[in-house]
Amino acid sequence: AGVLRAIGDASARLQQDALRVMRAYRYLGAVPAGSSPRLPDAALEGALQGSGGLVAQLSRERVLGEMQRILRTPMMAAVVKRMLLDGVLEVVLAGKGPKEVDSTELRALE
Repeated sequence: AGVLRAIGDASARLQQDALRVMRAYRYLGAVPAGSSPRLPDAALEGALQGSGGLVAQLSRERVLGEMQRILRTPMMAAVVKRMLLDGVLEVVLAGKGPKEVDSTELRALE
């Protein structure tokens, strides 16, 4: 399905606008049904990991609006799993992170 890249320095781009974190996850899942999810390139992948602090700066309304869009993408399960592993879902769900999600729940996202 392709590779998602940031224009310029991925970390700098996310720092400039924290909403880009949530949009990146949405774009990862926005592929035709039956396709594989997009993958971030190495720079974007590194920038997304641990970017929950940026998401925490956003209003709840903006975060929840993007989360609703993510949940409507064909690859939402793969995207939500990536968000969980990257430490972003914990911020979106206000505190529930990988330690609180058991392996059965993670497997259900596959």
